[in-house]
Amino acid sequence: MAPKVKKSDIKEILRLAELKHVRLPTDEAGRLVAAARYYKELGDKEKAADALLKQFGVKKDFIKDEQELARDKLQKEEAELEDEKEDADDDEEQPKKKRAKKKKQEPQTAHVTVEKNRPLTELFRELAKYEFEEENRQKGFAYQKVGTAIAECDFEVTSGKEAMTLKGVGKSSGSKIDEYLTTGKIAKIEEARRSRE
Repeated sequence: MAPKVKKSDIKEILRLAELKHVRLPTDEAGRLVAAARYYKELGDKEKAADALLKQFGVKKDFIKDEQELARDKLQKEEAELEDEKEDADDDEEQPKKKRAKKKKQEPQTAHVTVEKNRPLTELFRELAKYEFEEENRQKGFAYQKVGTAIAECDFEVTSGKEAMTLKGVGKSSGSKIDEYLTTGKIAKIEEARRSRE
């Protein structure tokens, strides 16, 4: 039986949707009707907010902020790689005995809502990094968006078809997810890793 919809419930659903950066309708009636409908259907405020997210998507300014953060992070990583190359060149000029051993930096672990999605998230972020290195910015941003979508989803991704329900995950990424889930690897990443060696 569907729960009775109270005004306070609808306000709570809209508050949760705001926290998830949902691009809600601009008219108040549209927001209220959509929130009430999903609450009646699903019977849970959090699920209703997630349904609003699926229907209306994420605010464009939030996506833009995420892309800018990703771009900044990539530029920082590229600068670090350049520094490492320069250090390696300097090391080759020094006698072998005087070379200092460098500590490997611990990789920063990004936030993942469902821990079992971490390998997929990291693989798509690696794919994005590779595409940016190859100056394929469009593919880089697309893979970055997929990695973020998987990291932020609130369920374990068990198939590419299921992942394609997430905003930003298309057929190509869905097939890569299926490939990983069946074989334990993605051929494109393996190829990229070999080309770097």
